[in-house]
Amino acid sequence: MYLVADKFGVASCMKICLERLVNLPMTVPTACLYLSLPDSMHSHRGVAQLLEASRGFLVAHFRDLERVHKGEEFLELPLVGVQTLLASDELNVRDELTAFHAMVEWLRHHHDDLDDRKRAAVRLAEHVRFPLMTGDDLEDVVLKAAEMDSPECQALVRKQFGTRSSVVSRVQPCEATEAHERDGRHAQAVLAAAVEPKLCGHVYFDIHLERFQALAVAATVESATFGIGGKRFYLSARHGRRDDGTETLDIHLHLENSHSVQPEIQVSFIFYAKRWPEGQFDYLRDRVTKGFGRNASNWGYSNILGRPWADVVQDDSKYFKNGVMSVFAEVQILEDAGRGPVVGG
Repeated sequence: MYLVADKFGVASCMKICLERLVNLPMTVPTACLYLSLPDSMHSHRGVAQLLEASRGFLVAHFRDLERVHKGEEFLELPLVGVQTLLASDELNVRDELTAFHAMVEWLRHHHDDLDDRKRAAVRLAEHVRFPLMTGDDLEDVVLKAAEMDSPECQALVRKQFGTRSSVVSRVQPCEATEAHERDGRHAQAVLAAAVEPKLCGHVYFDIHLERFQALAVAATVESATFGIGGKRFYLSARHGRRDDGTETLDIHLHLENSHSVQPEIQVSFIFYAKRWPEGQFDYLRDRVTKGFGRNASNWGYSNILGRPWADVVQDDSKYFKNGVMSVFAEVQILEDAGRGPVVGG
């Protein structure tokens, strides 16, 4: 009825239809149906509300993509449903390779013919965040997948790496041990092309106050990992203690699997923390590392805020709002010992 009302421009009927649709219980099929409405209708105020509700429902329903991407309900989604999920920042995935595997599983379920899979892959691959993958993942998995063997898909990968763009990673699952907790949090990587790939990342790390207050001395909260230049990094916030007994907040940048990184790399980083009520990021410290790799797995600062631990984690701390502290880091690979300085403007 809504489509007929839209065709003949009956605004009052359109309004009534939309109000009823928004209030109806949402299901996976209806959410996908609403998301399939013609683009010409998307500018209508009521339709925009309906689309937003549909996207939210679909992402919430399939949020744990790592667990559900081989299930029948996911595999039976229409193309628009998979596009919506892959475009979302809110998917719960361990790494971006999971999103890629989900795309391939869906393509192989829907299309027996390889050429059909390649054509459909072009419409899905644009939502996969290839710069968040490691070099090995790209070389050994993505570029060897038959579905990606087309000029259009290859161009999509090159475009993401070859232009300056913001690539936001997805929510990642938490892992916990007695020594530390992994805080599933988004990271943002900004990659730029130059004479050689000049790679840098802007990383946001949220620390939750209740988790922080519960940390024992020497325990840490760690960010999700993020990829820059084929290497995997993560940030940590540590409840430290100095020799004089002073308890402090320590923040470090870590290189994952550093023992296997040969030759070593040179990295620069700058740490910031958001201060309230202004909502501005305060500069904290910066450093240019040497020998980041086998002989040094992490670099950072003890007592980075220059305040005792008890002051940092108090309820009225100027660095926490609604129980969350936001740390921001700029990370850039400057030099690979085997290749020399990374050149770029």
